[in-house]
Amino acid sequence: MLSIKSFFKELLSTDLKDYGTGETEGNVALIILFLAIGIVAAVVAIGILNSASAAIIRELIRHEAYTPEGAKTLSELGLEKNLLARYALSSGAKACRIIKGVNEKTLSYEEFVALPKKEQRRYGTGRNVKDGKFYIAEDDRTRAEVAIASGGSSLLSTVVSLLFVLALTFVILLLLPSILTLLLGAKA
Repeated sequence: MLSIKSFFKELLSTDLKDYGTGETEGNVALIILFLAIGIVAAVVAIGILNSASAAIIRELIRHEAYTPEGAKTLSELGLEKNLLARYALSSGAKACRIIKGVNEKTLSYEEFVALPKKEQRRYGTGRNVKDGKFYIAEDDRTRAEVAIASGGSSLLSTVVSLLFVLALTFVILLLLPSILTLLLGAKA
């Protein structure tokens, strides 16, 4: 019976040259493992950024900041020291796009689509996060409340995504020798 250590040693030693490709040398399992690590890092980063965005939206709703006159600064929301919240607002994170800034130019959909692609990507970035006042427009109020009520990208969904990626990686690594044999021929 294989020990866990020998199982993983065998699993991580899968090399393309063992399958007679002759084209490349490389540990395929390690490549897949590093891809999985990158995906896990991305899932965690997105989860953290969405959590920070949700905190801002939650506070704006709690303070009933639905008009430019009722807009609040991050200090008034108690988020002035929250670096993630500041980053989420300044970077134009997807969840923060429903947050409007006082004296910020807002575009209609037609105006936004008419912008060059490079400008579309930068739209919403460069906000005055330190002194700016923010609110949720009346048009976006329902969408913001639904996003917060449904939990948005919660810790649970992040953990489930991580477990799914890890399980999928394990299955791929487990089946990798069989897949390579099927695709590339018998192991030399």
